Amino acid sequence: MDGLLVLNFGGPRNLQEVKPFLYRLFSDGDVIQLPALIRFPLARLIAARRCKSAQKQYALIGGGSPINETTEQQADALHKKLPDLPVRIGYRYSSPTIAEGFAALLDAGVDRIIALPFYPHYSVTSTGSSFRELDRAARSNPKVPIEKIDHWYDHPLFLQALQGRLRESLQQFEQPPHLLFSAHGIPTRYAEAGDPYPKQIEHSVALLVDGLEGIGGHSLSYQSKVGPVQWLTPYTNDEIRRLADTGVKSVLVCPLSFVSDHIETLYEIDMLYGDLARSLGIESCVRMCGLNLYRPFIDALAAIVSEAQSGAR
Repeated sequence: MDGLLVLNFGGPRNLQEVKPFLYRLFSDGDVIQLPALIRFPLARLIAARRCKSAQKQYALIGGGSPINETTEQQADALHKKLPDLPVRIGYRYSSPTIAEGFAALLDAGVDRIIALPFYPHYSVTSTGSSFRELDRAARSNPKVPIEKIDHWYDHPLFLQALQGRLRESLQQFEQPPHLLFSAHGIPTRYAEAGDPYPKQIEHSVALLVDGLEGIGGHSLSYQSKVGPVQWLTPYTNDEIRRLADTGVKSVLVCPLSFVSDHIETLYEIDMLYGDLARSLGIESCVRMCGLNLYRPFIDALAAIVSEAQSGAR
């Protein structure tokens, strides 16, 4: 019997969980690529320094991240589409962990695991990190085969779901807005070392704008930069400034690499970038509604999993 392990980032459910969440994030060797003797003390320092500001941001969106609850709802909806498939969740930086999700599937009696990261695009910092954590968990039972779905940004049904959300959002504009795709950034040196993420993101944009009507131009930027090192550019705040300087008055933001609403959409895009855009004279800066429990999105996930089960992927 197959079982499905949904892999996701996770997040703090309340303000008390913010500091340990940050520590787990920044102690990840795929995120901070430094020797352990340096990385772990650095992670404690970063978590301590960022804790208060992060708590304020989470307080503004309800006192914690909604990503866990939404992921659980998405996993439940996926199970209803595939009722013969046991579904468990493993979070990289919160509970239940990937090891706990793996163990729960073994307890359910599965003899093969389909691993579905809730990251459409592959990056060593997201999918790669989750897969390596899964490999560590699997050492306890190496005989159970694992079918890993490493990317699905270009699946036709996923593209249709994203385009459907975009078309819904475009209806609220009287004139075609500028479509700004904002993806989570990664350090530039990771891309230079061969991480396929930026090329997959650029391919996403090309696929999504093909045949999409009602937009007055489009561009791509990257958000959520952390630390002093160079990340993929242009940064979203800089791109908003550029659009304002060229006289753009309405912007529709598509959070390209996110499949649910959380701090990067609810705070960073809606509040931080939204306020910036309005302060610069952009009259309307609207974010596309998140995929969340959007039925075409759940249908797309079900198709992706079914194809992996049958060997079609």
